[in-house]
Amino acid sequence: MVAKLIAWGPDRDTAIRRLDRALTEFTLTGIKTNILLHKSILQAPKFLDGTYTTQFCDKDLEIKMPKLFRQVDDHVFLITAAIAAYNDKKAKSVSDYNVASHWKSVGRASSLRDT
Repeated sequence: MVAKLIAWGPDRDTAIRRLDRALTEFTLTGIKTNILLHKSILQAPKFLDGTYTTQFCDKDLEIKMPKLFRQVDDHVFLITAAIAAYNDKKAKSVSDYNVASHWKSVGRASSLRDT
C-alpha cells in the first residue's frame, strides 16, 4: 500500500461525496492505482442506496473507464513514465545529488594529514 485515503461526513451521503471529490483530486503517478475501481464503486446505484451484498464486486460492479484511457495501452503509460524519469535524471547536476566528489574527499583527507 502506498497511500490510504479516508473521508468522513456527518452522514453517509456527505462522506460519499467527499470521498468521490477526494478521489478525483488524488494524483499518484508512476504506478497503477485502484482509483477507478473506487470511483466506480462510489457511483454504483446499489452502493449508493445501501443494498449491496458481499457479492457486489463480482455481480453488480461495472468499472467505468474514462474515455481518455479506453484506447491507451499500458505500454504507453510505461514509456511515458520512463521518459519522464530519464528527463528528470538528465536534468539533475552532480550538486543536486548532494554527494561529495571522491577527488574532493581525497584532497580534504590529504590536507588534514599535512597539518
